[in-house]
Amino acid sequence: MSEKQTTASRSGFRAANRPPEGVTFKVRNSYFGSEYGEEERQAVLEAMQQEWLTNGPQTAAFEEEFAAYIGTRYAFATSNCTAALHIGADLMRLGPGDEVITTPTTFIATSQPILAHGATTVFADIDPRTFNIDPECIADKITGRTRAIFLVHDGGHPCDMDPIMDLARTHDLVVLEDTARAVGAEYKGRRVGSFGDVGTFSFHSIKNMTTLGEGGMLTTSRDDYAALTPMLRSMGVKYYFEFQEGELPDDEMIRSFSFDAVEPNGVIPRNNRMNEAQAAVGRVQLRKLDSLNERRRASAHYLSEKLGELDEITPPYEDPNCKHVFHLYTCLFDGSRFGATARDLRRVLIHEEGIQAGTLNLPNYLHQIYRVRGYKRGECPVAEQVHEQSVQLPMYPRLTQDDLDTIVAAVKSAIYKLKHR
Repeated sequence: MSEKQTTASRSGFRAANRPPEGVTFKVRNSYFGSEYGEEERQAVLEAMQQEWLTNGPQTAAFEEEFAAYIGTRYAFATSNCTAALHIGADLMRLGPGDEVITTPTTFIATSQPILAHGATTVFADIDPRTFNIDPECIADKITGRTRAIFLVHDGGHPCDMDPIMDLARTHDLVVLEDTARAVGAEYKGRRVGSFGDVGTFSFHSIKNMTTLGEGGMLTTSRDDYAALTPMLRSMGVKYYFEFQEGELPDDEMIRSFSFDAVEPNGVIPRNNRMNEAQAAVGRVQLRKLDSLNERRRASAHYLSEKLGELDEITPPYEDPNCKHVFHLYTCLFDGSRFGATARDLRRVLIHEEGIQAGTLNLPNYLHQIYRVRGYKRGECPVAEQVHEQSVQLPMYPRLTQDDLDTIVAAVKSAIYKLKHR
């Protein structure tokens, strides 16, 4: 492998998102989805001066403040959202023979824990307006083997939670809310991540708030889940002061040590902790989150007002019962009248207009990890159609008015070019 190939393979995400050769972006997607200032810098410096750099006071305070913000009884900081998803599956004791209903329109991390636990992934199609899992499609997929629903508030728009939770109660199902892309979003005045048995959040570099590039959180209001999560997050460590009467080992040599290593829920756990510098930054970011989200919302609403004037563009939908936080800004494009596809529009935007455009996630079942298990095209036709029609435009809180006007002008110009070719 050449040095160039090695560098590309190691950089992965970064290499895949470089501009094509000869292209200079006028407005590009930012892979820093938030904004840092002096408060974040000071928070890191103060955390560095502590005696404890992990499992310390910053983490405890971040968890308490985050739980209060979301509206749950408990929150547990993790190394990333994927770790929180796996812990959620651990808590639910998923295993072979179980079926878990989930959305195809999400990053692959949502469904990987289902496979990792030996359960069967059942994909339910999406609502073509919100791009979220459709409650009616969930109902159609429920069988006697269904154990859980893994939903995703995709792009920042909440799922339709009332009918989903009604289904869960009727069929005795546990619910995991993947809120990686929707921190701060609301459904009927209540923040998402507080409805299900478990909520999971991402503080990755591109998210609406970030903890130095990586980080996550698991929320729950269930006492039984809260008792198990610290052990599942930290290698099964259970300190002797946490044992109940009669649980302590009889062996004096064993009892002389400070903790035991156990298998909570029959799981051999991993180390999925967040460090103190990340937690300190998270506390600052949480205080800024509503303001950062409002800047996203203002930018999105401006784009929707201007792009909504175009017959070929359907801007993102926002249910009046919901607060969309626009982690992503995804339009649908219909150029069938002049033989153009969304792929054509994205190509012109990127190569001729200098706008870094993208698409919705590929339906999960079309990735190799599912193709080798027999999944194929046609599982969720709406998700496939929406993916084919999708055009994602740059969205982050630091977009300027000039950036927004440049995006609008570029989309209009690109459509004009496609019409007249």
